[in-house]
Amino acid sequence: MIDNKEYILYLGNFLNEKIVGERKLPTNNPAGSNRMNRIAQALTKHYTPIIVSPGVSFRIKFNKKKTIYNKILTHNKGVIIFFAKALAIPYWGLIHSYFSYFNLVIRLTYRTKLKYIIIYNFDPQLAFIVFVLRLIKPKLKIINNIEDISMPNFNDFKKTSEDRPLQQIIFYLCMKFIAKLSSCYIIPTKRFKKFLPKNKSTLVVTGCIKVNKNISNQTSNKLIVLFSGKIAIEHGIDIFIKALDLLVFQNKYKDKFTFLITGGGHKATWLKEQVNNLKPHLDITYFGFVSNQEYVDLLNKTQVCVALQKETGRHSNFKTPSKVYEYLGNSKLVIATNVGDLAALPQGLMTICDPLTAENLIQDLISLTKIKKLEEKQKQIGLFAYKNYDLVNVGDKINLLISNKI
Repeated sequence: MIDNKEYILYLGNFLNEKIVGERKLPTNNPAGSNRMNRIAQALTKHYTPIIVSPGVSFRIKFNKKKTIYNKILTHNKGVIIFFAKALAIPYWGLIHSYFSYFNLVIRLTYRTKLKYIIIYNFDPQLAFIVFVLRLIKPKLKIINNIEDISMPNFNDFKKTSEDRPLQQIIFYLCMKFIAKLSSCYIIPTKRFKKFLPKNKSTLVVTGCIKVNKNISNQTSNKLIVLFSGKIAIEHGIDIFIKALDLLVFQNKYKDKFTFLITGGGHKATWLKEQVNNLKPHLDITYFGFVSNQEYVDLLNKTQVCVALQKETGRHSNFKTPSKVYEYLGNSKLVIATNVGDLAALPQGLMTICDPLTAENLIQDLISLTKIKKLEEKQKQIGLFAYKNYDLVNVGDKINLLISNKI
């Protein structure tokens, strides 16, 4: 490895569609992988980022033809990416990854004469690696990039819960352990600060995206509305469908919209039934879980995006809808809820549906049909996103954190 810039390792379970296909993994973790990829790209101005991923899942499928997947080295827009050697045997594959991933990280740590390392979120494997790194390289600067907060709750043990209670407990302990051993933090919302040690530097990075200022022209008298993400009650799919039922009942504005829905989750089967019931009355399509390119294609032809994480939900203070900043970075009109730091955005930039009810959501959607200069509004959104969320600007801020200037 020869480069004039200092190396910085970025550890986490980053996945792309190619590795998911080759190793037959059950999911490609799009939200986390996209966030890692973008922050790594943001750092390329100042460093040579190396994403190091175990490239494995607890539910990896058994492969009779190929039980061992070799280490993979690839590149993406200035970012070096390593996937550790993996074993294609359920459960045992994860145990094996503790050794293969640890070995790869330690080798790269010494080979690159590493000074800085970023840890994406937390899990037992990362907790063990951070512990060892603190022992063998006590001067290493560890930056914990925390995108979610794990917080155990007795209600998680109920059958109706969408969460895994044991996982919440284990991840909570890992989160606290890694945070204690870290030097500083990158978080997506100010709300996370109260869960972290107060004597260490913290940088809030809300949006981080290569801003696309191209405008999706409205080719008909209909607004195209996109709901994309986890199909779960926590993410407001029930309110969204109820709002569409009201739209059909009111009848007056239903022909002014086309609705597109993507994603998978606990309520996917229920959603299919609801969409089938709405189809005779409304221009609506549910695509299920789509590839990255399919998602981009749908996003490009959309004018309006909704992100409806419930402000009173189980994770309202523990997660933040990163897709909102992605939508703004693509010059979209956005309807979202009062979670994360969204309410602090400039008035008029987007619509906050507060409180989140079907009635309020319908009124917010209808109000967007009355915007006379839609393209001008989208240009303003794109310009704001460029100034605040573009990769170069975010990379400069993270560099200040790493350089002890924040």
